Amino acid sequence: MAKNKFNIFNMLSFYIYWYLCILGPSRNSYYLGPMLGLLYFGVHFIYTTDKMVDFKLFVMCGTLGLLFESALYYSGFITYKGILVDKFNIVPLWTIILWFGFGLTLLHSFKWILGKYTLSSILVAAITPLIYFSAHKINSITLNYNLLYSYIILAILWGILLLFINIMVKKYVSN
Repeated sequence: MAKNKFNIFNMLSFYIYWYLCILGPSRNSYYLGPMLGLLYFGVHFIYTTDKMVDFKLFVMCGTLGLLFESALYYSGFITYKGILVDKFNIVPLWTIILWFGFGLTLLHSFKWILGKYTLSSILVAAITPLIYFSAHKINSITLNYNLLYSYIILAILWGILLLFINIMVKKYVSN
């Protein structure tokens, strides 16, 4: 697959399953988004030219996501809807699948953010809390504090987290 076509596939696939992962819990449909995510991962690894580098980012972001979302959950900042939350008191699969997929965008459709530490941190700090607010609005998650406080905390945490990811990718992963 040509690089431009692969990047378009990468972006569209990520956003489609991302949307379904966030929408699903609000409709008590927990599997469609993660199943599409797993399909995307499989196709991605078939067509990517640098499987090992993408795999490193996949694992790094998935692990960071598990730690980050768990911290939000266990601190009482967020309450998630999901089968794993209800049965095992752990963050739901749909949130972790999003993080794994995010790792697969970093050297493809989101490559433009690499090395732009200030710009990428400011953008993610401004935009990402709105994604959590959307998930809160449709009842996929519950933000347990007022929206202003939640926005500020999420903006700070995501700004720092993306800076860390950006530095790690530039220093240890990308060529």
